[in-house]
Amino acid sequence: MALTVAIIGAGRWGQAHIRTLSSLKREGLVERLLVCDIDLEKLTHLSPEVDATYATWQEMVEHNSVDLVAIVTPPQSHCQLSIDLMNKGIDVLVEKPLGFSESQAAAVIAASQSTGRSLSVGFLLRFHSGILKAKSMVASGAIGSLHRIQFIRHSTRKSPLQGDVIEALAVHAIDTVCSVQGEVEPQRLHISRLATGQHNNPIQASMWLEFP
Repeated sequence: MALTVAIIGAGRWGQAHIRTLSSLKREGLVERLLVCDIDLEKLTHLSPEVDATYATWQEMVEHNSVDLVAIVTPPQSHCQLSIDLMNKGIDVLVEKPLGFSESQAAAVIAASQSTGRSLSVGFLLRFHSGILKAKSMVASGAIGSLHRIQFIRHSTRKSPLQGDVIEALAVHAIDTVCSVQGEVEPQRLHISRLATGQHNNPIQASMWLEFP
């Protein structure tokens, strides 16, 4: 059954969601595509596959029966938006981070459990063919006992003024390593090198995770 999917946030990464969902709509997997952004300028010149646009998410879900919402907004809004939408009976795909603290993340997960709604976080590397192959080889023991995983990520894209390399890039490494090992959480985390930019935000980091 084709779904009605909504996107909150039509910025740079929101546009990537719109392109992907427009393609899925042409394939018949998405029936209706809705987009919401408080910046009305971003709602102009969208894909012709977009059925309707809104200035507020409340108006969007009030006038439509929405199956899934992708939250592609500034990180500080992720926690409350996720909780509010799941409380309205809507499944959620939220971009990282889930929250800015353990308590915020726990609150979002608790909302998913109490409402029975599906909750996913946008960690694309989990679905990369190479990562899936590595995960299956680790699980089957094909490569022997796993002692060390090295993950290096470098971006040539100019970072935003308040950008944080740990939040933006390193979190993908942490999630990928945990996933490859079968969702094992690290016992300890150590930052051996940290370089900051002009706004004192981390722009380079070397991190070590120790697992059981």
